[in-house]
Amino acid sequence: LILRPDAKVFLLFESGCCIYKTEYEWPKNIIPSSFAMKLRKHMRQKRLESVSQLGLDRVINMQFGSNTFAAHVIVELYDRGNIILTDHEYTILNVLRPRTDADSDVKFIVRETYPLHLIRQVEEPSQNEEMIRRLLDDAKPNDNLRRVLISHVVYGPALLEHCFRQLGFSLNWSVKKYNDVFHDSGKICVAFQNAQQIFRQIRDSPCRGYIVYSEKQTASKETVQAYEEYHPYLFDQHKELGCVSTWDSFTAAVDEFYSKLETQKLDLKALQQEKTVLQKLDNIRSDHHRRLAELQQAQQMSTLKGRSIQENCEQIDSAILLMRTALANQLSWDEIQEQVEEAAEMGDPLAKKIVRLNLKESRFVMALKPSGFENEDEETCELLQVEIDVNLNAHQNACQYYQQKKFSALKESKTIEASKRALKCAEVKTKHALKDVAVKTNILKARRTMWFEKFLWFLSSDSYLVIGGRDAQQNEIIVKRYLREGDVYVHADIRGATSVIVKNHVAASKPIPPKTLNEAGTMAVCFSAAWDAKVLTSAWWVHSSQVSKSAPAGEYLTTGSFMIRGRKNYLTPSQLWLGFGILFRLDEESTMRHMEKLKESSEVVSEDTASVENVEKLPNEASDTIDEADEVSVDPAIIEFSDVCGSLNYLSMNPTPFIVGQSVKLPPQERISKADAGRKLPDGSKADETDAKNGKKKAQKAKQKKRRMKYKNQDEDERALRMSILKSAGCGDATKVNAKSSTLSNTTEKEETPSILVNDESLSPVTEKDWSEPTSDSVVTEVQETSTLSTEVLEAEAEPEENLLSSAEVVNDISALTGDPADDDAILFAVPVCGPYSAMSSYMFKVKLAPGSNKKGKATKTALGLFLQDRSCSQRLKDLLKAIHVEDLSRNIPGKVKLYAPQLTHFKGKDQRPNSKV
Repeated sequence: LILRPDAKVFLLFESGCCIYKTEYEWPKNIIPSSFAMKLRKHMRQKRLESVSQLGLDRVINMQFGSNTFAAHVIVELYDRGNIILTDHEYTILNVLRPRTDADSDVKFIVRETYPLHLIRQVEEPSQNEEMIRRLLDDAKPNDNLRRVLISHVVYGPALLEHCFRQLGFSLNWSVKKYNDVFHDSGKICVAFQNAQQIFRQIRDSPCRGYIVYSEKQTASKETVQAYEEYHPYLFDQHKELGCVSTWDSFTAAVDEFYSKLETQKLDLKALQQEKTVLQKLDNIRSDHHRRLAELQQAQQMSTLKGRSIQENCEQIDSAILLMRTALANQLSWDEIQEQVEEAAEMGDPLAKKIVRLNLKESRFVMALKPSGFENEDEETCELLQVEIDVNLNAHQNACQYYQQKKFSALKESKTIEASKRALKCAEVKTKHALKDVAVKTNILKARRTMWFEKFLWFLSSDSYLVIGGRDAQQNEIIVKRYLREGDVYVHADIRGATSVIVKNHVAASKPIPPKTLNEAGTMAVCFSAAWDAKVLTSAWWVHSSQVSKSAPAGEYLTTGSFMIRGRKNYLTPSQLWLGFGILFRLDEESTMRHMEKLKESSEVVSEDTASVENVEKLPNEASDTIDEADEVSVDPAIIEFSDVCGSLNYLSMNPTPFIVGQSVKLPPQERISKADAGRKLPDGSKADETDAKNGKKKAQKAKQKKRRMKYKNQDEDERALRMSILKSAGCGDATKVNAKSSTLSNTTEKEETPSILVNDESLSPVTEKDWSEPTSDSVVTEVQETSTLSTEVLEAEAEPEENLLSSAEVVNDISALTGDPADDDAILFAVPVCGPYSAMSSYMFKVKLAPGSNKKGKATKTALGLFLQDRSCSQRLKDLLKAIHVEDLSRNIPGKVKLYAPQLTHFKGKDQRPNSKV
């Protein structure tokens, strides 16, 4: 910042939403957007000079750098929002949402100028009573004051509502209601004056923050808070609610609001899901009660109709006889209906009780008095319509209704039993659904994306963290930011191989165990073109000090390419076997127990490593001779490999630095200057005279002084002996030695590079000597200089916040993950991992992967189904497995695979899709 250059502040802004200073750690995208990368490019190593608001609009202008090097980030918080990057002249360099303003026809695109002239300038608000009166007169009577006034003032609705309430009216009043109560616009004018005073008070002096929230209850009677809005002033309308939290500053309130917003959204979503589940259960219960009520009502009606038939048995038999006589006379139902209507009009009491005829079913309907209402008049009593069968007499019709009553009673009892079972099943499902909602919500809250999840990663058998890049950009990142002293760099000489780093969290002086190195080599080979081609090849490893981004004179390295100085230690070829497993994140208490186990295993690993180093080598004169010649007579071989997209060719045993892979030649002028800067200075007593003649730079003088201090105890005999071994000079003086060295180096550059199949010692099996540093003084000197240069280059390009990663943090991260949780462990969430199968020997859930023809997404879903069917999988573990995002399952799996697992055939047989293959 301007006044505190040593301070570190995280400024979070969202297009069209907000901009504020945050104290929380927000998750980052695995792959940044192109706009973010462009923004970082122009903001790098620039200080935030000023933050200002452009006029009255909701537009924030942040200036980074000064003078002609200044860059502006303009954040628009209105409408859909926008983020615009400009230079010092406000020429647009990049824009998040290219658009064209419909009103002014101004284009917000690259290479256009940002329209500062369209910004509304700050003006004193008008308190003209006539203007307010005119607005009220032009408005419709039913329009509320909010709609009429809010677009003509600079104050927000919350502030206006506060000022209006103090004067006895509300912003939600209609214009008609206001005119009826207050006959002039003076009250509104006074409210505007009060709003201006509060606005100045908030703007000119520090203020507290206030968050308005609401409370809701879950199914378990727990109270859930939901933040609704935040303000820099406690308004009257919010005092009445009572649900207001106070913060020391407005910035803290905004930070708290947005940091808890996502969590509260999860809570509200879970609450809504709980309501949906409970609503389904209520619907089942209500349907159950409705069906029972219908059956009970049917029983009552059947009983009532049967009794009514018995009480009116004579009339019903007479009506049945009448119908049978008419049918015997071969009268149609229409003719019978006409005769019945005529008889009813003539006052026949029996015909009046016949309501209608049903020709299809040979039935007719009679209106009878209900049972128990015999003494009441038919005109005042509500008659019961009873359907009578012509083929049966009155008694038989009554028996038919009693049979219907018994059938309804039997159906009711069966319905009650079935409904009980259905309700019980629904309640169990509801409980499981509520539990799943709670578990998923808690897991989503506790799920913290770890820093290494954006890379390819796994934990080795010796509990070392191994990470690899997904592409050239990530290869660059892991080397610059995470490769530290004591770590090991692993790669393979095949196209597309990823850059792998083994993080040494034990101690920089302790070597990485061989098993971990082999597993890292398997990762480097599998995540390359060898996986699809099904080709076995060897990986190799080097120390962190051998990796550099400094290119030879006249060339530079592309993104994801590095220089390797010194010997490459080749590993034995590994099979193309990967494993897919599940790691579980533990809480702090469980992590402490696992950290103790990790310390014990680390001690055992260190003892095993020491015993390996102390094993005596078998005599091998040829190997010793080659090793000695390599240590003394060969300069460190410089090998460059490109990113995972480029081809990787290599040559070794070349005494001259060479470039293999993607490199670009510099212009001749730059190439000459870099060659002069990188040329070695001659040793001996005449070094000062050479510096004086050639006018050497200070850096070169310092380097020569360092060499003189290093070789000050070396006499001429020792020097001559070493030079004779190097075949660069005889026993002559220093001048002849320098001349011959120069001649030899020039001759070597012209010689053809030896074939890799002839003298490539690096392809020989790794011996104990390969695990140690070179012992020759000359080679050690070169390695030290390379190490210093590499460290300076990588640390200079690394971002400051990533340098804070320490070994303790790595230990905390890996110790909190376990593949075989104990019964008493408190597990927060599950993390899918893909790595060498040998590293997953202790995992509870794991399957083997090999190159195949099946899609990785389908394979991981099948593996997850196998894990869920495991008998040893508890319900808690099943909940954690189900909560894993689908996109996280197959993210780190290379290409197409074939799955190997126990019970896989049995699982396929259970699959509903018979033709599915895994």
